[in-house]
Amino acid sequence: MEIAVIVLLILLILVLILHISFRRQVGGLVRQLRFIKENETRMRLTSSNDYKELKQLIEEINSLVESIEAKKSSLCEKENQISETITSLSHDIRTPLTSLDGYFQLLSKEDISNDDKNRYIAIIKNRIDALNNILDELFTFAKLNDEGFTLETEKVNLTEIATVAAFSFYDDFAKRGTEPIIEISDKQIYINGNTEAIMRVFQNITKNALTHGTDIKITLTESEGKAIYTCENKADKNTEIDISRIFDRFYKADKSRNAKGTGLGLSIAKGLCERMKGKIYAKTENGIFSITVEFTI
Repeated sequence: MEIAVIVLLILLILVLILHISFRRQVGGLVRQLRFIKENETRMRLTSSNDYKELKQLIEEINSLVESIEAKKSSLCEKENQISETITSLSHDIRTPLTSLDGYFQLLSKEDISNDDKNRYIAIIKNRIDALNNILDELFTFAKLNDEGFTLETEKVNLTEIATVAAFSFYDDFAKRGTEPIIEISDKQIYINGNTEAIMRVFQNITKNALTHGTDIKITLTESEGKAIYTCENKADKNTEIDISRIFDRFYKADKSRNAKGTGLGLSIAKGLCERMKGKIYAKTENGIFSITVEFTI
């Protein structure tokens, strides 16, 4: 009987010791959590205790902390993106607005000739078109950054779209006194996509080539179940191109703020391609810069 009491007493002492140890561990974890909450730290919960359940609890809490930090980091990045967007676009919008104000003041003069009036009106229209393009690009960019945004797709004729997109720049090529090489397959190539989105992709790529290069060549071929569209141009020797940043928003190879465009065109092209399960990439080789788009047929 005495032995049973002694054994029971020893067990009670062990349970008490374990209870105290467990409470100390929990108290230590609470203090660690409070420190993590109150300080910007990469610290994670630790414990010297070998309790399986306690270790599992610590792992889950650490996982939750990492998830919260990742979301916080993502929110900070998005806030920085919004700030950068506002800063970049404010300049692009302010420039044509300032120009418009100046030409409207010129139009208000009483001694203005009809020739000057017509010239100023044409310039004003050009500036308004530029503003519309900026706002359109911003609207599209905003939609692409909305995770809930989806493109309606269907079977479309890629050959036809590529042809129309190329010839939509006929006047631009004529003004430059240059003629692009256009090699679009006679075969009608069909893919699952969105006509307006694909047209926007091809036009943005061509516009980039017109802005930053010469000797433009546009091709559309089919190979191994892929429709391959490429627009290449001879790169300007004075322009340094960072291939790794080509599709970044607001990236401009020409560092001058006088460079045309918002720097959103290729970023939008990439976003639209990805929404249609397509692939887009760029490269430079022997002074030739090219952008290629691939769609599964």
